[in-house]
Amino acid sequence: MLMGDDSFPLKHKILNAVMLIMSFYLFITSFINFYIEENPVIIFSSFVLTFILFLGYYFTRVRKNFGISYAVAVIAILALPVYHKFDGGISCGTGFYVVVEAMIFASLFKGKVRTIFLSLLGILSVFFVLIEIINPLYVVEISRKTCFVNNVTAFVLTGITAILFSLISINTFELYANEQEKLALEDPLTGLLNRRAIRFELKHHLQILLRRKIPFCLVMVDIDDFKKINDTYGHNCGDKVLILVSDLLKKSVKTGDLIGRWGGEEFLLILTFSTQQEGFMVAERLRKKIEELKINCGTNEFSITATFGLSEFDPNMNIRQNIERVDRAMYEGKTTGKNKVVVAPFN
Repeated sequence: MLMGDDSFPLKHKILNAVMLIMSFYLFITSFINFYIEENPVIIFSSFVLTFILFLGYYFTRVRKNFGISYAVAVIAILALPVYHKFDGGISCGTGFYVVVEAMIFASLFKGKVRTIFLSLLGILSVFFVLIEIINPLYVVEISRKTCFVNNVTAFVLTGITAILFSLISINTFELYANEQEKLALEDPLTGLLNRRAIRFELKHHLQILLRRKIPFCLVMVDIDDFKKINDTYGHNCGDKVLILVSDLLKKSVKTGDLIGRWGGEEFLLILTFSTQQEGFMVAERLRKKIEELKINCGTNEFSITATFGLSEFDPNMNIRQNIERVDRAMYEGKTTGKNKVVVAPFN
């Protein structure tokens, strides 16, 4: 693709596209100035040089040779005094717009790269102004036609950049909003829905499932003796257990079922299209899979178990009451031996 492969973030794809657009504009402008300028060779050479630098920057970026692309960009910025001299200076617009455009591009970078770019541009901007004041004869006089072409190019490129960066801003805001929503609904450790999200999903699905008379079960899962795991092997090992159990649950249920981390070492499952008997079979299968897990933490290897509380959703009770019922069933299993599936009676 012209803007780079899918590994490029949107804002960098747009940057690549702008660089390619600028290259073509500079290429076209160089030939226009060649025919309208009284001293065409100097002007033509300055535009062609800039075209080559911008095109080089574009190709090295899309091929992910970022070290070379930064070097090319620095060379382009350092060449601005020469470009400024032979293109009419600030009064003709080109020197100014190249600096402004480059500053906008530099704002996409981060850390040391941004600091280097902005420092160079700041120094050169002051340098250009001082040259204009101290030695106005430094700039080669060129025709009004050339200045017109240069300024039109400057306005067009600035307009295109403004539009594209507006899109970047909108996209960045949307990504930020999506990320905030994700953080609000997702458990950061396991990637499962958090307690708030699983309640929301249950409420959302409840109306559809009940209206269509689709049976579904709630299952509460609690890892046995989890505090002992943390105390014996450390909290990093405890986190590993939570992640492994979460992955096992995600891989072992069917599409359409929902899994959330209810809190601590507890998980809540919503098994759609499942009667109480079918839900028990699923829960028993999950219990055996957890029991078969081998946890490796450093030099230690151990097994774990989990206790399940299960019930088919009772439409005569609200969501909170149904969840409390499976929670009580799970607690009963914890107090009567653990590593079992306890089914709450369905009214």
